[in-house]
Amino acid sequence: MRSKLIHGATQEIVIKDEFILDIKESLKEYKGFKFSSFTSKPTVIGQWEVKFEGVVYETYDIKITFDGYPEHLPKVYETSNKIPHEEDMHFNPPDWHACLFVSHQRWEVFPKGSSFLTFLKVPVHNFFLGQSFFSMYGHWPEGRERGHGNKGIVEYYQELFGTKDK
Repeated sequence: MRSKLIHGATQEIVIKDEFILDIKESLKEYKGFKFSSFTSKPTVIGQWEVKFEGVVYETYDIKITFDGYPEHLPKVYETSNKIPHEEDMHFNPPDWHACLFVSHQRWEVFPKGSSFLTFLKVPVHNFFLGQSFFSMYGHWPEGRERGHGNKGIVEYYQELFGTKDK
């Protein structure tokens, strides 16, 4: 198994060939996306379409970066500025990447060992679907909003165990 060493301004990132292949294979379903491993961080850029029954409701320009993938999640950035980049809209400071789900929820949303295609089809899809829903109706889909940080983690476990007890 080979690895590709990518030189950045302040760091070197190693991404294994098997993961590069997985990313490239996954992008075959997303024709407008491009993968580059010639930048300081491997990056995917493209337009994310929110569709329902073949109708496109919204399109977002996005960038996905990989730092420590697959042990660490890729970071997703909305670059078209159609969504306010703030915590209440589920973006994480200081770089304002998308908060796709509560960290303790990873085991069910994007378990370790999942393909990049699963990452796109589940957490990325759900994030932008929720953003479009909020834009159209002024509120989040039922059961889709949690607080930030520890508050969100507590809410996740309360829902998981069906309790209001902290």
